[in-house]
Amino acid sequence: MAITEKEIALYHSWVEDVVNKDRLELADTILHPDYVMHFSNASFDWPTQREMFRKVKLGFPDWKEEILDMIVDGDKYSIRLMGSGTHLGEYLGFPPSGNKMKWFMVSYGRFEDGRLREQWTTSDSLNLLSQIGVDLKHIPLAGHGKFDPESEAAWRGNGYGK
Repeated sequence: MAITEKEIALYHSWVEDVVNKDRLELADTILHPDYVMHFSNASFDWPTQREMFRKVKLGFPDWKEEILDMIVDGDKYSIRLMGSGTHLGEYLGFPPSGNKMKWFMVSYGRFEDGRLREQWTTSDSLNLLSQIGVDLKHIPLAGHGKFDPESEAAWRGNGYGK
């Protein structure tokens, strides 16, 4: 079944009202009772994601998300978002830096029974950590040990990255 204009508007409400305006009570009208968020290598129900929102807002009290692109194909959607905020509180154990940051995300999902049922989201988490002043040399990369600045320099020297 194809996604309707009403469901597209519902996703916009998710971002504008729930995420940006902290109107978490609206989630019950937007999310399917069996809603699941898949983020990186973990899956969360709404109560767990609500706690994640709380932690993001503690670290970035002015956190906002903006929909940059949305593509709908049949019963699925793909969306590109930009999050922004100022690191004024502890986040993931890192003390406030006062740095303003932007964080890009891509989400793919589906609706069921007129409500958001499932999302798969990925983001540039290392970029976020770098922007709040974390020394990436000390961040273990999955299965690759510590960050290798020489590999990073070679990567950037090949025209990738900044």
